[in-house]
Amino acid sequence: MQIRASFERAVEKYPLRVLVSSLSKEGLMPLIEFLHEWEIPQRAKKTSFTEEEVEQEEE
Repeated sequence: MQIRASFERAVEKYPLRVLVSSLSKEGLMPLIEFLHEWEIPQRAKKTSFTEEEVEQEEE
């Protein structure tokens, strides 16, 4: 939980490339898990999709 909270704070403050380089010592799995959990709510918030996005989603 502590790692997740620190990622959430870091994502608000730093560009992703900075986060990735700083996380190389901790490994990428915590970052991948965080981004996966973060992406789902972000996609759920989106209310309009382009035609291309709909086609990609259906595939």
